[in-house]
Amino acid sequence: MGWKTKCLSMAGRATLISSTISAIPTHVMQSTWVPRSICDELDRKTRRFFWGGTAGERKTHLVAWDEITKPKENGGLGLRSMRQLNSALMMKLGWRLRTNSNGLWAQVLKRKYCNDVDVLPRSVRSDASNSWKGIMANKDALQRNIGHAVGDGTHTFF
Repeated sequence: MGWKTKCLSMAGRATLISSTISAIPTHVMQSTWVPRSICDELDRKTRRFFWGGTAGERKTHLVAWDEITKPKENGGLGLRSMRQLNSALMMKLGWRLRTNSNGLWAQVLKRKYCNDVDVLPRSVRSDASNSWKGIMANKDALQRNIGHAVGDGTHTFF
């Protein structure tokens, strides 16, 4: 971290963060609910690298991290908050569970946790898998943002 911090500009550090530091945990987060403490630690290390600090030295942060993690269209740098990324990926997994229930993984989860019903249960079992806990933790946000396109009406029943 030390020599890369000194040799790279802020733009170079932002590019390195986007291409590697954020990409590696994303692979794991696609199917795993990562604890908040780990997400916060990843964000902390990312912030330290971005601002040019080292383990023993802390640099001044010129802009709030919330501003930096905004999308580029909204004036940010497009860097990702690990908590938000993990929640988004768990919502995507929940969405895939609802829309693509023919897959083997979806059938296994539904038989184990939903008793073959399409509705997600209200509570989480204590022996639930990490992936299922992540889906259930983000269930409310997923349901608030789900819509249905009527289209030509052939698949819409009242």
